[in-house]
Amino acid sequence: MPLLELRGITHRFGAVTALDGVDLDVAAGEVHALLGENGAGKSTLVNVLAGGIVPDRGEVWVDGEVVRLRSPADAARRGIGMVHQHDALVGAFTVAENLALGLPGAPFSSSPGFLEAVHRRAAAASPLPLPSATARTDTLGVGERQRVEIARAVADGGRLLGLDEATAVLTPAEADALLDATRALARDGMAVVFITHRLAEVERVADRVTVLRGGRVVHRAARGGFDPATLAAAMVGAAPEPLPAGPGRPGGEALALVGLAARASDASRGVDGIDLSVRSGEIVGVAGVDGNGQRSLAAAVAGTCAPSAGEVRIGGRAAGRTGPAGHRALGLAIVPEDRRTEGLALDLSLAENLLLDAGALGGPAWGTRAPRAIRRAAAPRLERFGVTADPGARAGALSGGNQQRVVLARELGEPPAALLLVNPTRGLDLRATAFVRDEVRRLRDAGAGVLLVSTDLDEVVELADRVVVLSSGRLSGPFPKETPRAELGRAMAGGAP
Repeated sequence: MPLLELRGITHRFGAVTALDGVDLDVAAGEVHALLGENGAGKSTLVNVLAGGIVPDRGEVWVDGEVVRLRSPADAARRGIGMVHQHDALVGAFTVAENLALGLPGAPFSSSPGFLEAVHRRAAAASPLPLPSATARTDTLGVGERQRVEIARAVADGGRLLGLDEATAVLTPAEADALLDATRALARDGMAVVFITHRLAEVERVADRVTVLRGGRVVHRAARGGFDPATLAAAMVGAAPEPLPAGPGRPGGEALALVGLAARASDASRGVDGIDLSVRSGEIVGVAGVDGNGQRSLAAAVAGTCAPSAGEVRIGGRAAGRTGPAGHRALGLAIVPEDRRTEGLALDLSLAENLLLDAGALGGPAWGTRAPRAIRRAAAPRLERFGVTADPGARAGALSGGNQQRVVLARELGEPPAALLLVNPTRGLDLRATAFVRDEVRRLRDAGAGVLLVSTDLDEVVELADRVVVLSSGRLSGPFPKETPRAELGRAMAGGAP
């Protein structure tokens, strides 16, 4: 008997049918991969099983009986927990306080002994090491925060764990550890629903696969009966064909970093002594394990933090301390790492978010155009980048992948002089990833100089004309793109190239 069954689940958001009669069953001791494009209904479905959404129709069965999950607390009482791509921890609380949230007898004045016991139970239940009980979660890295969420979900009777794009924000080493932990949880009898766009991860951990497209189940398979090509075809109808990856045709200097030293305001690792030139008509990829200075490098290039030494030149002109507006005025477009806090104003409409760069709509900025005209002008740009939502919809209501498409629609619509991309395809599905990478190549071929900062080594190698490696705040290279991955890996780890 399955631990959990979803039968005939249907749910609509206004006129949009997100789920249409979906059936899913998950057994104890298995990893069940849930696949589909952005907007296919995956996150809606796991929010149903986690109690975050009450479906319009259908039934949820747990241990052979129909249940009504009206809230995450209802789901937690049944042993169901979720780990989302963006964590839901309270940054000002310690690890132990976050683990204790929602437990009986855990008011904010909980004694140190109580919190230590909670931390011990969570550490014993989790297959991944936990940070210190007294560490504030806003001082932790992304991977460490995710470990706290997993421990909270599996401790104190957790029986089913949903992982929604859990590897998308992790370093390669952290992702490997999570995949190993997922298999370990299944061996210990837990049921795992695993959402990912990375088909190699499915091959590695999944016992069964269900594919959604347009809110309906279009494919099911068990281990031994699926491969990446078959799954890709089921997800998108056909595997996306990328543009021919020809070499760039470098011209003059588009972007240059000269003796750059900087430290981002979030106290992440800084960079020091960075010399790098990006020419028009080429893509320079910065590879590296997350946490080695990427945020500081990107912040200095974008103008959100002033260099402590050296300078940034855009189109041959020194940017000085002009801030993001000054860098943009010199011809820089920016796709930041965090679309939710840096790329979008979540409470504004999609059309208004495009207007944050007035050039994207081809006209004057705030206060001079009627809302209807703004939405009408935004519609074709959004459609081109695969955003099907109404231009008047609130940006915060979109899925993560569609939010990224809105950022790309604003920044990549017209060829800039220089383009900064930071993990541009993180969290995107196969079709969207292929589209973004093709757009980046088109911009390069149109004469833009592209600086790609990515923790996805495959992405860097696929796109870049030249590769440099960032380790401990310093660059090594450049490396030809044909450089063996083992050699790049040694440089990323701080070893001699």
